[in-house]
Amino acid sequence: MQHYYDIVDNLNLKVLDFDIEGTWVADQASIERRNLAVKKVQDKWKSEGKDIAIWYTLPILPTGLTPEGMNVLSDAKAKGVELAGVNVMTMDYGNAICQSANTEGQNIHGKCATSAIANLHSQLKGLHPNKSDAEIDAMMGTTPMVGVNDVQGEVFYLSDARLVMQDAQKRNLGMVGIWSIALDLPGGTNLSPEFHGLTKNRHRSTHLAKSSRRLLSNKCVGDTFQYRRIFCQWATLVAHYFYSYFYSLLKKRVFP
Repeated sequence: MQHYYDIVDNLNLKVLDFDIEGTWVADQASIERRNLAVKKVQDKWKSEGKDIAIWYTLPILPTGLTPEGMNVLSDAKAKGVELAGVNVMTMDYGNAICQSANTEGQNIHGKCATSAIANLHSQLKGLHPNKSDAEIDAMMGTTPMVGVNDVQGEVFYLSDARLVMQDAQKRNLGMVGIWSIALDLPGGTNLSPEFHGLTKNRHRSTHLAKSSRRLLSNKCVGDTFQYRRIFCQWATLVAHYFYSYFYSLLKKRVFP
């Protein structure tokens, strides 16, 4: 609990997002430990008059959160955690329906993303029946992976990005991001950590995402951040967290 408090205090954060994926989304011990710690630190913030928004980032399918993902949220609610929202990774579904590597314009991957959000809405409504539809929408976030995804055959085209943004604006989602700004560059025709695997559309997904009303924002701090120039250019958008950047800040300011 104290580590969470120190990170927020030292970096003057207003939002804290926990990325829970892979085997960890099904690790009950860590789920309960995290939720207990978050509840304790939230109580401490409240006693100090601080309003820190807590988000959980989870994997999702077009049909909604997996049972494991729902368990994370159910346990959080049972332990009294007050989540500001749930951001879902609308990517790497591993579902044949979402394989769209054929042509752009069919919006297959975009439709999978909007379907995931629609089903997430129903799931969150079940957990929070007293919240209005607008309040549930404000609790949701979507983060697609631009271009070629990790799962073979899944491609998120610019037309998919337009569809996702239209849906996000219609719902007034609480968060819109992309994975990641570093990928928002043309180059090659395959999966790469340095480009999106398509041959055009430099920073176009970022431009589209900037039109959303609510976006996580941050400041460019530190000269060692390798994507600093790109990040500063689009300082109104954090596509997701740049872990190398965040880790460098932790080393400098939290655990010197």
